[in-house]
Amino acid sequence: MKIFELNYKSIFLILVFMLAIVSLYGCGKSDLDGKKFNVIQNNKLDATMEFGKDNELIVKSAQGKYNAGQEFRGQYQLKEVDGKQFLLLPKMDREILDIQNFGYQTVEIDNLNSKDKKDWYVYQLEEKDNKFFMYDLTIKEGKADKFKDVDDLNMLEIQKDHKVNSILEPKTE
Repeated sequence: MKIFELNYKSIFLILVFMLAIVSLYGCGKSDLDGKKFNVIQNNKLDATMEFGKDNELIVKSAQGKYNAGQEFRGQYQLKEVDGKQFLLLPKMDREILDIQNFGYQTVEIDNLNSKDKKDWYVYQLEEKDNKFFMYDLTIKEGKADKFKDVDDLNMLEIQKDHKVNSILEPKTE
C-alpha cells in the first residue's frame, strides 16, 4: 500500500509540474506573436507588419508603392502596464512605413536613456473588432523630466485628440 501512495504522489507532482510549465509558457506569449497585419494609415494600406517569435518584427512596404516589397527587420516589444498594452517599435526607414510622419507624432525613447541602448517609438494598443488601433502618446503633465525608459510607460497617455496613428488589420493570405 505504501508503494501505491508514493506512485500516486509522484504522478500528482508530475502533473502539477507539467501544468505549471504550460501555463507559464502561455502567459509569456503576446497577442501579436506569429501574426501578420496590414498597416492602414489615412485609410490606405501603407505596409504589412509581421510579429514573429522572440520579438522579431518584419515590415514590408505595400504593393502599389514605388518601393513595394522593401523590407525592414528589427525587434519589437509589447508591454502591459496598468491594464494597458504598449507597443514599442524601432525607428525604421520612413519610405517603408512612415509612422512618425511630419515630425513629432508619438513619444520616443532615446537610445542614450534606454537600458537596452535602442531607440523606440511608443504606441498604446487597443483591440476592437479583431483590429489593433495604435494611438499616438504624450507624456503626462509634470512627468516630462522623469520619463526616460521602458520602465516609465505609466507616465504616458493617449494624446488629447485621441489620434490613431495606424490600424493593424489581420492579414488574410
